[in-house]
Amino acid sequence: MNDDRTERRRHLEASLSALLHSVAPQLAPASCAIVNEFIENREYALALEWLADAASIQGVQLSNAQQAEFDRLAKLMGIDPTC
Repeated sequence: MNDDRTERRRHLEASLSALLHSVAPQLAPASCAIVNEFIENREYALALEWLADAASIQGVQLSNAQQAEFDRLAKLMGIDPTC
């Protein structure tokens, strides 16, 4: 069971980091730093929500793949992406 949690944590961390990296060129550096800090502190839901909010506020046009990854991660974490 501990191995499952460790694997899930690694998966979320890698997936969120990759998503942040793909969106980062369009975001303010301060937003990226905050999201990265949440990821480093294992606050994955906050990282995803902050990233989504920052992208929306800063007018980032997400690709279909980026939006699909947001949706996939939200579902995996049990977050309602419409909120």
